[in-house]
Amino acid sequence: MENITSSSDDYFASNYTGTEQTVLATILTFIIVFSLYGNGGMIIVLYKNDRMWNSTNILIGNLAVAAFLTTLLIMPFSLTSMVLKYWPFAEGPICKFNAFLASQLLLYTIFIHTMISIDKYFAVVKPFSRAMTVRRTWTSSFILWTIAIFMSLGPLIHIGEYRYNRTALVCGVGFPKNKIDSIYMLFLFALGFIIPNIVNAHVYFKVFRAVRIHTKRISKTSVTSTCDVMKLQQRLVLTAFCSLACFLLCWTPFAVYVAMAVTSKSIDSIPHGLGVSAYWSGYMYNAINPLIICTMSTRFGDGIYELTISILRAPFDFYDFCKRGGGWEKGKEGSNTSSTTNLHQMKRLEPSPTIETELSTLPRTPIGSDPALYSSSSSVSVTAESSLLTIDCKQKSKENGAKNIVSSTSTVLTTNKSQESLHSDSNPA
Repeated sequence: MENITSSSDDYFASNYTGTEQTVLATILTFIIVFSLYGNGGMIIVLYKNDRMWNSTNILIGNLAVAAFLTTLLIMPFSLTSMVLKYWPFAEGPICKFNAFLASQLLLYTIFIHTMISIDKYFAVVKPFSRAMTVRRTWTSSFILWTIAIFMSLGPLIHIGEYRYNRTALVCGVGFPKNKIDSIYMLFLFALGFIIPNIVNAHVYFKVFRAVRIHTKRISKTSVTSTCDVMKLQQRLVLTAFCSLACFLLCWTPFAVYVAMAVTSKSIDSIPHGLGVSAYWSGYMYNAINPLIICTMSTRFGDGIYELTISILRAPFDFYDFCKRGGGWEKGKEGSNTSSTTNLHQMKRLEPSPTIETELSTLPRTPIGSDPALYSSSSSVSVTAESSLLTIDCKQKSKENGAKNIVSSTSTVLTTNKSQESLHSDSNPA
């Protein structure tokens, strides 16, 4: 957002002190880490749970994708210029591409928030309209991506200009140099901020009014199932509203910054620090929004919790895998360890319920055995030997029974044959 054409090193140098740069770089690093983890975790949770694929969660997923891309493709450039104390990419293709992505992702984010408010309107005010189906939600998301892209193409076709902004240490739409540039900035400001927020305010007013009316009706009928559904709708509406409020709170400094850029004749009239504050407060929204959604949405919160536990447990599982593959002694598996895999392996060493049941029916000291071996000890070795003795006894009894049956059968057959031979001798032909 700069209309100065100087190409000197001072133009791309940072005008912040060393202490300011250290503090700002530390803050932005934390924002990047939390934003990547929060939004990436939401994307993973939504991808792995097909039951969560309703219209609202699909829009929230698109919101997380936009925030994740902003964190991955936009914020590192600001961090680089802050750490190096100058912008190393000049105003070439990297600068223009960075500014194009920043503009497009910001527009798409506010459009998605507007779609979420419209989705809540149909869910609460007109629940039987079926206007926001899953297929229509995907179609609407694609259309919004397309609109955001076309709105950001202006400077690439010489309507406005993408330039390095030394007050914000990042590339963006340049300060207007003529009426066309001013009209383009006003167009972006109106269509990308003012109009969507007017729509959001109007829609949420109707939604909260409908929720209040429904709550009064339900309190009179006191139907449990209807009351539960209404509480769920209230929670979803409150979640969407808090997310929008966070967006407005974080991006309002940027709106003020754009308004001052349109009305100011020189960049020197912009207060020191307003550019970085405007952009980085918007960056902070990408880190706060997942916290709001996961706190108020049980499914997203539980999914992020399970993902966190699995990540924290991964080093122990890897250590246990290397331990098994390294051929260490198995006797060390009984040592105290926090690995979940070792606990499962120890459980496998316990005797099965079948063997324990069979042992309970036998006398404590078998006949012909040494009583010293069968004292009141409960060791695994004695249990195993007892189980083996039980199995051998049963197998031998079965074998003896089978031999007795065979011998009795052969005796009967021999007797029958002898009787037939005597009968034939007494009655000659």
